[in-house]
Amino acid sequence: MAQGWADQTAAEITGASTEQQIEVRQRLALLWQQRLADLVEEYPELGDEVRMWAADLRQQLPATGKDWVNTFIAGGNATQYNAPGGSITVTNRLGERIGS
Repeated sequence: MAQGWADQTAAEITGASTEQQIEVRQRLALLWQQRLADLVEEYPELGDEVRMWAADLRQQLPATGKDWVNTFIAGGNATQYNAPGGSITVTNRLGERIGS
């Protein structure tokens, strides 16, 4: 099953246009994060092995793929909720949607 997922992931990335590859990679990264979390939840004894495997993969990434920087700025009396790599909807105190 996992090999099929890996093959499908590789095919989606290589089949995407150059412009779409970043979006495809981000979407698939979130999908794999969930798959691995589900795996560890179902088989907790695999947790250390999955963490070591992920750390090994991070070491193999090119330098440009290892570091991510997110900057969040709020002013005034703002309350801020951040969802790096995810999504969030922002509304003002009047309940009007101002961002997504």
